[in-house]
Amino acid sequence: MNCPRTSNQEPSNVFIMSIDTPELTHLETLPTEIFHAVVDHLPVWEIKDLSRASKRLRQACLSTLFRHVKFEFSQAGIEGLNDLLKSNVCGYITSFTYEITELLKTAT
Repeated sequence: MNCPRTSNQEPSNVFIMSIDTPELTHLETLPTEIFHAVVDHLPVWEIKDLSRASKRLRQACLSTLFRHVKFEFSQAGIEGLNDLLKSNVCGYITSFTYEITELLKTAT
């Protein structure tokens, strides 16, 4: 459909994506308990993608994303743990694993 355009409108062949799609709006209106029941059945990578869709979905996904955290004994692991401690997600953590793999390897 070709619509007349004023100087401040986008050309008619440019599509503007909006987060306010009907599907997302319906998902965001679910009660938190039902939303968590749905999210608990998704793979982690899908929860991460979903958490980027809006602020409300991010808040709703945090408890699932950070329920179980795992770090390896390494410089990167220590830095990641330090970053986590400075963030606002510490309250969502219910289990924490610190893996020390170097000490478990046997010398050959």
